[in-house]
Amino acid sequence: MPMEIGKSMFTPFNEAVFERIEVRHSPFRHLFSENILNHEFLLRLQAVIAAISDEHFGKHASGYRFAHYPDEDFIRFVYSQPFLQVIGRLFGRPVRPSKQFFLPQVYIFPENYRGLPPHTDASDKRDLAMIFYIAQGWDERCGGELRVLNSDKSPYQVFSPVYNSMSCMELFEKSWHEVLPVKSSWIRKTLIIDFDYL
Repeated sequence: MPMEIGKSMFTPFNEAVFERIEVRHSPFRHLFSENILNHEFLLRLQAVIAAISDEHFGKHASGYRFAHYPDEDFIRFVYSQPFLQVIGRLFGRPVRPSKQFFLPQVYIFPENYRGLPPHTDASDKRDLAMIFYIAQGWDERCGGELRVLNSDKSPYQVFSPVYNSMSCMELFEKSWHEVLPVKSSWIRKTLIIDFDYL
């Protein structure tokens, strides 16, 4: 899946890992994978995020911060037709970049963040969210897990936000999930790309 950028080939992913990804269909279509980004891109990612100035971050009412991720090569890659086709094959429907969230975004949840209660994100007018967990140092004492819920909001499965892992899920009126509270001084960081179905 490498893409030619200028005179070099660019891919952010560990291709062998990406090629083995399988979508889970219950309670709604979602996936989770670890060791998803290659080492070279992880170093680049951290440098790009560190260079985003505070004035470019917005702040949500609940306390987390967010900003566009300004890496043009990455943006070109994840919105390229070959990559969109890969995502479409995984989820069984063609996709396009989200009209509502048209650039990748970095989200930073502060220490001891309260979490996000059960929700579906259906009102956000996006159909798929691909979430990369990019904060180092997580262990079970940190909290901040993603919990996928059944339609009655009972727990289905918990995914730990370990460094260099990824989740991707459909977003509609029954895609219930929550983010558990951060229970320590650990800072939860994610990079999110959104897609729409055609």
